[in-house]
Amino acid sequence: MSRRGSSKWYEEHWSHALGNVEDLTIINFNGEGRAKVNKDALACFTLLNMVLIDDDYITHKKTTGGYNFRKIANSDRYSCHAYGLAVDINWQLNPVTRDGSIKTNFKESTINKILNIKTADGLPVFRWGGNYNSYKDPMHFEIFVTPEELSKGIIRENFDQRDYIKLGLKSKPLRKGDKGNSVIYLQELINATKVLNKPLVVDGDFGSLTHAAVLIFQKTAGLVEDGIVGANTYAKLVEFKNAKLDKKKGNNGEYKIL
Repeated sequence: MSRRGSSKWYEEHWSHALGNVEDLTIINFNGEGRAKVNKDALACFTLLNMVLIDDDYITHKKTTGGYNFRKIANSDRYSCHAYGLAVDINWQLNPVTRDGSIKTNFKESTINKILNIKTADGLPVFRWGGNYNSYKDPMHFEIFVTPEELSKGIIRENFDQRDYIKLGLKSKPLRKGDKGNSVIYLQELINATKVLNKPLVVDGDFGSLTHAAVLIFQKTAGLVEDGIVGANTYAKLVEFKNAKLDKKKGNNGEYKIL
């Protein structure tokens, strides 16, 4: 059995993600940083970003990134960045060191909150490069669970789960015809994103108007337009809620998050 987190382990469990640009999506972190990540891990990185928001940690655009189809230096093994399963945040402020010291502007409490994001079975979702043995890489956060383990659901300790409705991973996706408190919160989230010209009536009924609003949001966010609110749509809703949306379209005809 391969050691968890080794390059061979990623090949065995995440082979479908290696170099798969079709399954990449962009997450905008608190501040100006953004990164391409695999869609299967979007909910995880959204929870990581919520920690950054809570602790007012600001990311920088030019020194934050994710997907990079490359091999580990001086080896023939692929980096977890090649799978879209890792992000590097503010690498100038959190540089690699090889003398055992850690140079970082992350608070210890922020790191602990991120490392306390776990699957429903209690497995840590992230590994932090600052805990590496051979060298320290405090900019680096990588997915440390398999797709099967991730599908069980993710939990952030001491966090109100209503704020992400379990990101669709611990409950079935919402769709037209559904009713109840989850739909109420969905409607509130859509209204909070400010992507609609007229806000939805918050009535807990996933009817035609809510379905149309979901399609509009999915188009705005660059998601698959299926009208179904699962993990990816939940994650993007929360991201838009916590970001400033530029209502003007850019040259490519898409909305931008500032």
